[in-house]
Amino acid sequence: MKKIIAAALTAILICLPNQFAFAQMNEMMGYSVGGSNEDFEYEIFENGTVKIHKYFGNAASVEIPEEIDGCAVTDIANGVFRERSNLVSVILPDSVKKIDGYAFFRCENLSNIRLSNSLTYIGMFAFVGCNALTEITIPQSVTEIAGDSFGGCKSLNNIYVDSNNQYFSSAEGLLYDKEKTKLLQCPAGKTGDIVIPDGVVTIEGWAFESCENVSSVTVPESVTEMFPTTFGAYYNTIVVTPGSYAETYVKKEKLKYRYLNSNVIIDPSKVTEDSDNKTKTISIGDVYADQNNTYVVADETSVIFTGAKNKEIKGVVIPPSITIHNKLYVVNAISDRCFENTKIEHITMSSNIQSIGMKAFYNCKKLKKITIPSGVSKIGNQAFGNCRKLKNITLKTTKLTKKNVGKKAFKGIYKKAVVKAPKKKLMAYRKLFQSKGAGGKVRYK
Repeated sequence: MKKIIAAALTAILICLPNQFAFAQMNEMMGYSVGGSNEDFEYEIFENGTVKIHKYFGNAASVEIPEEIDGCAVTDIANGVFRERSNLVSVILPDSVKKIDGYAFFRCENLSNIRLSNSLTYIGMFAFVGCNALTEITIPQSVTEIAGDSFGGCKSLNNIYVDSNNQYFSSAEGLLYDKEKTKLLQCPAGKTGDIVIPDGVVTIEGWAFESCENVSSVTVPESVTEMFPTTFGAYYNTIVVTPGSYAETYVKKEKLKYRYLNSNVIIDPSKVTEDSDNKTKTISIGDVYADQNNTYVVADETSVIFTGAKNKEIKGVVIPPSITIHNKLYVVNAISDRCFENTKIEHITMSSNIQSIGMKAFYNCKKLKKITIPSGVSKIGNQAFGNCRKLKNITLKTTKLTKKNVGKKAFKGIYKKAVVKAPKKKLMAYRKLFQSKGAGGKVRYK
């Protein structure tokens, strides 16, 4: 509609004096026809403010003027400095209130920018690909930051926020909303392990775009919202808690993950279903799923049992071996947190099982009895912790010692549980169980 009105007014006013024409245009449209100088093309609004649309220069350092033609410069328009590879430094005057989208997009050598203390808005992709930036400070005045404003800045280690800003905050160089319930951006130059603090509810789209040097991202149970674009081009490991929203998310999006305090990395994108048994090759770390269970390939001859497909199942039989791509693999371990917090009531393990992972059966409140096979030589921390109805434990193994049984492995089992052990190990296992959390009323036979 504005274009139609503008065209009509232009035709009517073409013969009128320019000053009168501009006055009439101001009254009808709310802005004046802009102008240009040797550095900028701009637009002057009727309220006496200027929006810069183009930059004609080629300088490495640019200082935006506070005024043009006696009017305050308040806006940097979309794409003004886009892909200026020679641009190194920019100073914005305190009159600037808005930086529109793509304003400094892919200014690869921009290493220093001074933002206005009156700035209220930073547009989408405004600084994307500014690879020389190492840090940036969001002023107190900013009230809105559009999505992915600082994405893909490969050297950006820290996004700081003025402590008096009422809308945003930062922690460990990551950008959050003021209450720290939304994680907005992780700088692409971050390295090492990122632990998102408990209390964060939402991780916004593109938050971890191109964070290639971040080894892992730990997502707390408080997070209940992420998006398909949240991890962008991030291909490393996401650490999740069993049963959490994050666990469901990584499986759906087929992202590599591991469980908290576990070293087993699972890659859902490499899951081999039983129906594909003859068509896919298997590598160490791949996930294999048969009709009932899932496994991770540990080495060339063995797999780790990682759980039953049906999380509501009451009884599980772990097979001694499985066949993948016409090759036999021994099932010799139960993964960390495998059955944690599940409704499992009984489980059958073969003598091939050598290791039971940390918290493998933690808080299995309906588990009443279990037989630990003869091959088991390692039990992880809190493996049977808080199994309050676990009344009968039969030990066929003679390989357990204080060194290979983890802390609190049996803390919280039924207080009058009965432990059946090989006669030659009865006294040793009594001391072992007591040192690993079993109560004084537990009986040994």
